[in-house]
Amino acid sequence: MKLHNISATFALAVASLAIAGCSHEEIDLYSGPTSGIFIQQVKTTDIYGNPTSYYDGKTGITFANYGSHVTGLNDSFVVRAMGEVTDYDRAYRLEVDPAETTAVEGVDFSLEGNNFCIPAGESTDVVRIKFIRHSGLIQKTVRVYFKLYPNENFDMPISEFKNSSSWNVDGDMLPTDHFYFEFGENYTCPRYWTSFGNSYWGEWTAPKYLLLNELMGWTVTDWNNAGLSGAKVALGRFQFAAITMQKYLQQKADEGNPVIDDSTGTYMQLAQSYQVNYGAYITE
Repeated sequence: MKLHNISATFALAVASLAIAGCSHEEIDLYSGPTSGIFIQQVKTTDIYGNPTSYYDGKTGITFANYGSHVTGLNDSFVVRAMGEVTDYDRAYRLEVDPAETTAVEGVDFSLEGNNFCIPAGESTDVVRIKFIRHSGLIQKTVRVYFKLYPNENFDMPISEFKNSSSWNVDGDMLPTDHFYFEFGENYTCPRYWTSFGNSYWGEWTAPKYLLLNELMGWTVTDWNNAGLSGAKVALGRFQFAAITMQKYLQQKADEGNPVIDDSTGTYMQLAQSYQVNYGAYITE
């Protein structure tokens, strides 16, 4: 059903049921839930805080813009009720759809702390998700897909709503029964590495790039600004950075814990002038 004014339409539907109930004809009276439920996540607001647009059932998250000290990110979406506000909590049915989900709960994300109910005296609930950072997400994107269903407390009288703050303004129709997140940690080789970095660290790989950034305190933003005045990433620092990384990798190898480049499945290696000696691990 395509409706523009959710609250008014739902109220009209309830009123119609009441009028029909006064008829002299014998009819089956409606005995199900008198409240509706839907998902609606605000994307932008005006200067007064009024919604002007909404997310179209999905959003994306990346760890690539955060330093290695960030081990998790939080996000959320809103479940909204229609009808009367009650003085008791009302559970709703929200599930992770296994057919549409590629992420693993407890490994890639956590739903800890959610009650999945509309609290007493409220008409909304915020579903909170923590996305967990780990090496398995590097150069990978996964998805967690939430699906809303009717239950004994709520039905779902509408399937979509208009992405607009005004009934007389055109807008795309957005879903009310699902919301999903796509997240991961994807990187691309910086142009500055392509121009100069191969002579110091060899061919770019995401694990090598991340280790170098961790050792040097560099970020994706620093690489985007590479070569500019005052930039942290500068050609004049590459030799020191290469030596620093070579020493780190050599120490790991000497300690019996050689660093494996997960993208290649081989020992992490640098350019010819900064080679790490993995002789102890290589047999003829």
